[in-house]
Amino acid sequence: MELLSGVVRCGLTAKTEIAVPDMQLDDGSFPFFRVDGMPTIPGSAIRGVVRSVYETLTDSCVRTNEGHFHARSSEPKKAGLLTWDGEHYYLCPAERYRIVDTCDTSKYSIGEEVAFEASASKGDSSNWATPGKGGRKGFFLEVNRFEARKNGKAIRSHASIFEKKLNEERQLVDDLSIQCFEENINLYDLETCADGKGAQKKVGRLYKEAFFQVKNSGLVLPVWYEKTDDGFRFAPSQLSRGVFAIGPLNFIETVGLAPCETVEDCCPACELFGFVSDGAARPSKVRFGDARCVSGAEIERVSLSALMEPKMSSFEFYLRNDRVTHSFNPDDSDTVLSGRKMYWHSQKGLKGASQLSCRDDLGGTYEAIKPGARFEFSIFFDEVTPDQLNNLLFALNMGEIWSGDDSFCVKIGHGKPLGLGSAHISVEEVFLRKYESSEYVVENALDWKQLEACVLGRLSHVDTLKAVMNFGTVPSEKVIAYPSINGDGLAWYQKNRKVSREKRSYKEVLEVDGRYGYRTEDVSAHNVQSFGEKKKSGEVDSRWAALLKLKS
Repeated sequence: MELLSGVVRCGLTAKTEIAVPDMQLDDGSFPFFRVDGMPTIPGSAIRGVVRSVYETLTDSCVRTNEGHFHARSSEPKKAGLLTWDGEHYYLCPAERYRIVDTCDTSKYSIGEEVAFEASASKGDSSNWATPGKGGRKGFFLEVNRFEARKNGKAIRSHASIFEKKLNEERQLVDDLSIQCFEENINLYDLETCADGKGAQKKVGRLYKEAFFQVKNSGLVLPVWYEKTDDGFRFAPSQLSRGVFAIGPLNFIETVGLAPCETVEDCCPACELFGFVSDGAARPSKVRFGDARCVSGAEIERVSLSALMEPKMSSFEFYLRNDRVTHSFNPDDSDTVLSGRKMYWHSQKGLKGASQLSCRDDLGGTYEAIKPGARFEFSIFFDEVTPDQLNNLLFALNMGEIWSGDDSFCVKIGHGKPLGLGSAHISVEEVFLRKYESSEYVVENALDWKQLEACVLGRLSHVDTLKAVMNFGTVPSEKVIAYPSINGDGLAWYQKNRKVSREKRSYKEVLEVDGRYGYRTEDVSAHNVQSFGEKKKSGEVDSRWAALLKLKS
């Protein structure tokens, strides 16, 4: 088969404001990235969005977070003791005793065996313990050595002693439950909190050290747990997060789209764009140059709402379970990954984004280039097949260069969920480099015919992508935005988290058809009606993103 090398000359036109931030300045603002004083979009930024489209069109692998989903639960967990017998972990059910406030617990360490005297409280159903006297034996636990607050008043979480229940058998703990527990402990270890003296300290450091002593030195570790269908879900404290056994990678593997790991057997996107894994690497056959602004370089400073990275605890945005209407979790049967995430385009652009104010300390000020700015860049390809080149050209703008339609856009830069970053890529020239008669010859190949006929028969999700990438899909009067309370998205998330997970109502992510993005004719009739509705706390309305079906 003939392999092709050459260059694709492209233009990029801003359809909305675009913010590509450089290093933060002393005043806290972010200037637009520049090279030699000229606004520039790095080639890596363009490469990323084009690869995303290419992956969808070719049903290529999905590279995702390898961690586990997690969530906080308002349901109290049971007390237990985790032990190691030299070969396996075991869980012993336990009774929890709160240590009375008058006792000094600073001399005890987590997992230390403590003699105590038990007593019952007249005011509540709790069992209480006075350590240092009495003939009972238990194991000490105090995870959060800091002051929490309730109704504005400082409260101190009680230290505890866990006593083994003699009438209940120990239970074997599976390896996956231990793996999830360790990840949960690591999440706590990353958190910091005020220690009451103005300093910050690690919440879970002592507990993490105690966990490793279970296997290394035989320490008995107090734990909080809940029984699941396949094992246990452990946590350091009673009302805290739990880590689920099923993670994003498990869902990806189920549909056969696990990240490529070998050069000999890789997906179409990794074959063209390359990949790096723990045991192998494949070089890219394409190189994207920087896009330099050539006209319309008008810059304005804009203040944007806070944007945060995807949270593994907000799994309801990215998973679905058609068997239930309200509460579900990743470990439930019939829970599946909804699809590949893409952003809707907003004809309002900055006008829509500026209507969403946020706390000043969480937002940011950015330089953005105004709509109409034009950039130029090149894509260099080396030894690609004709099919790969055709697919790449089609992915740039859904075949627009042959239809004359400039409505298909990609999302680039900062503020994509707020309506910024829409840009149309045009293919201006395609040159092939051939070696003939001992010299290189450059051939203009822009007149290649029947590109659409060549690719449509073998590419996937074309109609779905056209609906999502079309700049005019969402009516101009609609706003693209995160759910918020009076414009404050962070407040919405915080308030929504206080609603019992079992009582929350999860609105479907906006689809490009009647369900999850398989047709296009239902877009205006079904989706877009919900864009401008005000949502109550406890309802999730993912108005900024579309999730595309993983496989055809």
